Amino acid sequence: KVARETEKLAAYKEQLETAMFATFKRRQSISHMSFEEALDHAFGRERQFDDSEFRKDEMSE
Repeated sequence: KVARETEKLAAYKEQLETAMFATFKRRQSISHMSFEEALDHAFGRERQFDDSEFRKDEMSE
């Protein structure tokens, strides 16, 4: 029973991701933003590691 529910959830997840990406692409096609800008805006951008910031924290300890 658990395996069957896990399969259902995986299928729902895939359907949701497909629908979300299709909606994103449709909205982006009429937007002034580039595809990359729209991705960053929709899903956020990973923060780049700033070595100097790490050193400041390390020195203050």
